Amino acid sequence: MKENENKYVEAFTDKVLKDTKLESPSFDFTDAVMSQVEAIQYSKATRYKPLISKPVWVVISIGFLSFVAYLLFQNNTTTTSEWLTNIDFSLVFDNALTKLFSNLQFSNIFVYAMLLFAIMLCVQISWLKNYFDKRLSV
Repeated sequence: MKENENKYVEAFTDKVLKDTKLESPSFDFTDAVMSQVEAIQYSKATRYKPLISKPVWVVISIGFLSFVAYLLFQNNTTTTSEWLTNIDFSLVFDNALTKLFSNLQFSNIFVYAMLLFAIMLCVQISWLKNYFDKRLSV
């Protein structure tokens, strides 16, 4: 049954194509298309926009440098080591999560595999960034 349908469809398409004539583009078709392509504005979606803009980086840098300058030039009698001893780090180092993983030991092969994985991930990220920068550049 499918064969009969295919024959009818093929005969119909042959009949339709036989009656139509071949159309060809105008003489300056390529020039007209290329002039329109060059005139199209690039979409803003393909432009690279950083997540953190330059003015925000400037504000962050000024804030960080002013904090460091304050720590260096304060006239307090306490030294940095005394200041750090007053901070309570027990929340970070003495909790249920660190106690849970304290007896966990990794073999050298696993550590080397994770190190190689991290290196290859960094290489791949930098390679992909360069690839997409070249692809999306105007």
